Amino acid sequence: MRNLKSICIVEIDYHPEVLHNTCILLAEVPFEVTIFTTRLIFDQAQGSRFLKNFNWIIIERVSEIKQTFQRHLPEINSSDLILFNTLASHFKFFSKLEIKTISILRLHNSNAYLNPGKSFKTMFTPYFLFKDSSHIIRKTLFERDWYFRNKFLKRISYVVFPDPVLENYAVDNRLIDPSKVCPSIPISSWNPAYQKQNKTDEIRITIPGTIDIRRRDYRIVLNAFTMLSGRLNQNITLTLLGRPKNNYGKEIISEFRELQNKQLKVITFTQKIPMDEYNSNLQQTDFFILPIKIDTKYTIYRERYGYTKISGSINDMIIAGKPALINADYPINSRLEQISEKFYNEVDLHNTLINWVHEKTYLRLQEKISESLSFYSHENMKKYVIDVFTNLINNFR
Repeated sequence: MRNLKSICIVEIDYHPEVLHNTCILLAEVPFEVTIFTTRLIFDQAQGSRFLKNFNWIIIERVSEIKQTFQRHLPEINSSDLILFNTLASHFKFFSKLEIKTISILRLHNSNAYLNPGKSFKTMFTPYFLFKDSSHIIRKTLFERDWYFRNKFLKRISYVVFPDPVLENYAVDNRLIDPSKVCPSIPISSWNPAYQKQNKTDEIRITIPGTIDIRRRDYRIVLNAFTMLSGRLNQNITLTLLGRPKNNYGKEIISEFRELQNKQLKVITFTQKIPMDEYNSNLQQTDFFILPIKIDTKYTIYRERYGYTKISGSINDMIIAGKPALINADYPINSRLEQISEKFYNEVDLHNTLINWVHEKTYLRLQEKISESLSFYSHENMKKYVIDVFTNLINNFR
């Protein structure tokens, strides 16, 4: 049986948090890891913390992407495999690049990559009509993104999903040939260091993620907290842990801040939150509220959270090891069910919040964190990923 000697990781588009989590997971593996990324993503992912752990190929300008990969192609082809952690651009170039080693593409948006023809979606607002029209003209018509993306997919050895639910959905709906599917690899691993350190009488509740009309239904939470007014027996700090997107985000922040009283404090942000500050907020959280919308949108394509893409909030739940109240329509995997509770509407959320706050239900769920998230522990995840990659290189035809 052949062991891994070297792998390459590619992150050149828009997921610095995925790269950061990958670095944490692979920081002490017994093989060589070379990472290709841009200067911006390297900085956002705090790559300087891992300078000694990996071989870094940092691309200073987007215009240098093609020549960088051409120059390092022999190094790529001599590695055991190359994992495209995110690839959302330059499909024409990569569909022609002569990669001879095992290649794996992590799919963040299944419909956009596997079912684009049946997944077109626009939103009838001036902002999205302009944005979608621009995308169609630039990417679809002139760059023929759809054509070269499909060509690249045909050349790739495997695709990998961040969750088994997404994997099963793609296979069951015949979006992908099962022989081309690598066992799912989670984006994040559980870090016990996020356990809340400073115990106080105040309960801290967090809604993580950008305040975007496409991703979460903040109105449900807003209405539930409106009904809670005067009924709380506990001081609560509610944090909207994300920057606002467009006027919708600003309106949501304004309406939440109007709910503040002696028992309820609301914390909001106006800009992108630095990773350290974001993580500090996760650590001080007692539990999450995740009002995830199922029907969403990626560029011009319809996606479904929990089915064709994973919510970043689920990754936060895994990393931080926090109980969560989750929209009942989201098909959460079995490992997370015992540390979560579902809500169906604003009345149901209101009633559940009363129970979680007054009866301290979230504390009982916190006791199940170690059991529930054992699969996602750092050591288990590292062994799992190594096993997946090792099996691939030994069974690849």
